Amino acid sequence: MKGAKYLGVILASMFLMSSVFSAVNLTATVGNQAPTVGEIKICDGTCAYTKAIAPATAFTVQVAVTDPNGQSDVNATGFALYLYTTADTSGSSEDWDMVKLDAGEVSTGTADGCTEAGSTYCLAFGGGDWTTKFLKAGADVYVIAKDNTGATDNNEAVNFITVSASVGSSQDATTATYSGDPDSTNNAMTTSEALAYIITTHNGNSDLNVTCAMSALQKGGDEMVSQQMHWDNEGTPAGTPFDGDPNPVQTDWSRGTDPTSATFNLYTWLNVPADQPAGEYTGTFTFASAEA
Repeated sequence: MKGAKYLGVILASMFLMSSVFSAVNLTATVGNQAPTVGEIKICDGTCAYTKAIAPATAFTVQVAVTDPNGQSDVNATGFALYLYTTADTSGSSEDWDMVKLDAGEVSTGTADGCTEAGSTYCLAFGGGDWTTKFLKAGADVYVIAKDNTGATDNNEAVNFITVSASVGSSQDATTATYSGDPDSTNNAMTTSEALAYIITTHNGNSDLNVTCAMSALQKGGDEMVSQQMHWDNEGTPAGTPFDGDPNPVQTDWSRGTDPTSATFNLYTWLNVPADQPAGEYTGTFTFASAEA
């Protein structure tokens, strides 16, 4: 009887150990949230909130982009980077003062003092992406970030760049000739392009003052002084005589209207004295440009 009691205990224990368990599968869907574009700096060797940079100079935009779904959800190839002046209507169209680097056009990676790591991204703005015509003024930087689902966020750094002056002009002719007999006036200049003027083109991003100096025309010991040549921008022979010093041929001259640079024509005429020896004389026009 004692053995039967123990056997009952063993059978009860075995019955308890044979209980059946089942599992329920669970799923959870985590919603996507857009990335957040935060702090923006400008880097050209060092990084700062504001920089003075000349047009056509490469620089890098340092931007902090975070995503609640994790950094792996940030799509760096989907970044867009715009540069425009505050005078522009937030860059409604591309022109001298509005440059758009859309998704797929922005290079990323450590450069110009910007170190790319974690939530810090370095967006390259190439020198070829903006011209010397970009207006001398404050410029805004606008960054658009995208995640892998296409959700976006943006941030704008207003007047983060002070665009430095770009000064310059160019002439279309390298040679010009006069033909006239002694005791003749208003002998028109012709250039290598068979025009009666030299075209000067505005190459800067701010107002310019342009001067032109005319040397004496010389042949051996013979010469015709600069005052015997007159200049005008309208084609009127009774213009202003060159006086040996740089003459202001254009003042407060603006850059033009996108996409056309401003130009002006310099007409000149030569007065030949009655006793001027015959022959071929040579001289030089010298143009100079300075910010107005």
